[in-house]
Formats: sequence, C-alpha cells, structure tokens
Amino acid sequence: MYNPKQELYSILSSLGCACSQGYQSIFNEVPAITFVVGKNVPRYNLDKTVIAYEIEATIDIWADESTTLSYIADKVESVMRDNDYLLSHSTDVLAPEECLCHYQMRFDAIKP
Repeated sequence: MYNPKQELYSILSSLGCACSQGYQSIFNEVPAITFVVGKNVPRYNLDKTVIAYEIEATIDIWADESTTLSYIADKVESVMRDNDYLLSHSTDVLAPEECLCHYQMRFDAIKP
C-alpha cells in the first residue's frame, strides 16, 4: 500500500513553516501547516492488481495575519502542483477575533 505521509511532510516542510500531521496538532510557532490524508484508495486492473492509488490530502495553514496566510497558501498550491497534487477545494475558515487566521486546502493525486 502506498503511504503518502512522508512525501507530504517532505513537500510541506520544504516551505520553511512549522509542519506536522494531524488536525489537532500542537505547534509552537506560526505560520504553521498541518495535514491529514483523507483518502488513500487503490485502483485495480482486471487481474485485481493495484495499478495506482487515489490520494486526497487536506492541508490547513495557520498564521497571525491574513496576508501571511494568503502568501503561504499560494506557495502550498504551487509546490503541491509541482508534485502532482491538484487543488480540488479551498476555503478561508472563519475564526473569532483574536484567533489565528486559518485556511484549508484539499488536494487530489493519482500515485503509481
């Protein structure tokens, strides 16, 4: 079975932000990036041999300022696309005042 966690960690940590896996990850500095693998489904041929995996990765970006958040989101989209993960959804998560700015992105990929 293909496990994309290490690949995703390597891709995202290359951006220079704190990076960790999990929705409830604890980070001590911002900006920070957290991620989870939401889907990891094999594709089979007629002989029931795995020919590829459908991967979905959800990435959350956390920052003190909205402008920083937008800058990092742009970098995340670019580096993920360079690694064959295509953006399928993104949203600016509303938060109460005095809270961190939060942006969520979802990417899909087909990996051999």
